Amino acid sequence: MIRTLLKITAVILLTVPLFSLSGCAGGKRSPGSIPGWMSRVPQENGVIYARGSCGRTSNPKDAEGKAIEDARVELSKTIKVEVSSLLVDYEKAGGSAFGGSGFIRDYSVRVNREALALSLSGSEVVSTWFDREGRAGPPYTTYALVRLSRSSLVSNLTQLARDMAEEAEQVEKRAAGGGGLTPLIEEMKVKGIVQEGRGESSPSASPPAPAARADSALRELEEELGKLR
Repeated sequence: MIRTLLKITAVILLTVPLFSLSGCAGGKRSPGSIPGWMSRVPQENGVIYARGSCGRTSNPKDAEGKAIEDARVELSKTIKVEVSSLLVDYEKAGGSAFGGSGFIRDYSVRVNREALALSLSGSEVVSTWFDREGRAGPPYTTYALVRLSRSSLVSNLTQLARDMAEEAEQVEKRAAGGGGLTPLIEEMKVKGIVQEGRGESSPSASPPAPAARADSALRELEEELGKLR
């Protein structure tokens, strides 16, 4: 009888830890499990998310950096699309205090050129994941998720508009001083205020915003950019 009880006790002692370990393992995510953001990029008010990837490399850390860079490139594409869409609607509305100056078109060109810089300056790495087994795609691929605050984006875009307005005002003052428009237009091309090929044939197509209404125009543009938040 005693021998039987000892056997039962031994079985219980051996079994309980096994069940406990099994229960703990079931409650944790396996290191190789696919993160939720792989199937669906997060959606959140006031934040833009983007995902990037990098294939197999000899250095996993290098792959992680490239995946983050790729995610930021994708973020810059989102910025371009959103800003371009907003500016097209803004210009079609015809209520811009910038009038037909072409400022908005040139602003859009500058945004497209500087979108990557904007995504680099304010974006944050949320998470990275190394898919060794190829659960979500090719094996040994590294993925990254980054995000950018829309408030930060709008702040940067507003500052860009103000910088451009200041540059245009300086050029306007120099033109009024009798320096001639041709060299000034060339200078505006270098600064990115005027697109290549537009200045020579029609200098008036994109003159600077008049200083008298620049503040009003910038306030109006800032309000429109606020819709991106």
